[in-house]
Amino acid sequence: MKTFFGNGKLLLTSEYAVLDGALALALPTKLGQWLIVEETQSNEFMWFAYTIEGNCWLAKKYSMQQLSSSADGSDMLLGLLQAAKKLQPDFLSGKGYIVKTFLEFPRLWGLGTSSTLIHNLASWANINPYDLLRNTFGGSGYDLACAASDSPILYQLKKGFPVVESLHFDPSFRANLYLVYRNQKQDSRRGIAAYRKEAGNKTVLVDQLTRLTKQIIVADSLELFEGLLRKHEAILSDYMGIPSVQDQLFSDFPGVVKSLGAWGGDFVLVTATSDPSKYFIEKGFSTILSYDRLMA
Repeated sequence: MKTFFGNGKLLLTSEYAVLDGALALALPTKLGQWLIVEETQSNEFMWFAYTIEGNCWLAKKYSMQQLSSSADGSDMLLGLLQAAKKLQPDFLSGKGYIVKTFLEFPRLWGLGTSSTLIHNLASWANINPYDLLRNTFGGSGYDLACAASDSPILYQLKKGFPVVESLHFDPSFRANLYLVYRNQKQDSRRGIAAYRKEAGNKTVLVDQLTRLTKQIIVADSLELFEGLLRKHEAILSDYMGIPSVQDQLFSDFPGVVKSLGAWGGDFVLVTATSDPSKYFIEKGFSTILSYDRLMA
């Protein structure tokens, strides 16, 4: 039996622009996904995926021959397995397998069900996870870097290749940071497609957000941190032509509410001098987590 684990992720800075080389601050979460592999003599490949509640949300069965076939795009999991085997021909060379995955967070939270899967699958196949991502889903890959890290990271694509630096990001005001779930999962691919359509100067955007990321990681007071977050949101709002989440939903909130990752869903980062739960619950958002509860 083999066991693999990947951390979930949140992207604090440079959302969208990380695709074009902006320096990003990314945060692995304590919660992630497990993958457990057992070899059998069955000549079948069986896959069972379980939610945090222990319910099986995906069950698949393939013949071992199917795993060596060409992907047709109709089955995401089969395509991932076939892509991994193409990168590593010795992968899945046993007679049969039973594979189980276990999420530690609700699927709709957007913390990386797919990225932790790719990380774990690549670890099992002993291949480069970024190659597997490139050959399947695409994306910047920051989430794969988070899956493999137990500490915050700086992430940047240089000439298309990921550069990852572990970071000691431990703000003195971390007790004033909260994460609120927006009750809807964002479609990252759709968000990326919308970003790609924008005709603005991406070089300027990348430079602006890279500078802000460098300032945010050394901010030594809550007030300075909040000012930098507001500036970050304003720059992206102007570039994308979309109101920020704070302007849309929380304009009367005294702290800062910042989108994390693709705008429109998943989690937001909230700064507050006291527990903001009452405010957000009254607005209809009941999942409010302290920074320390979720962050690795």
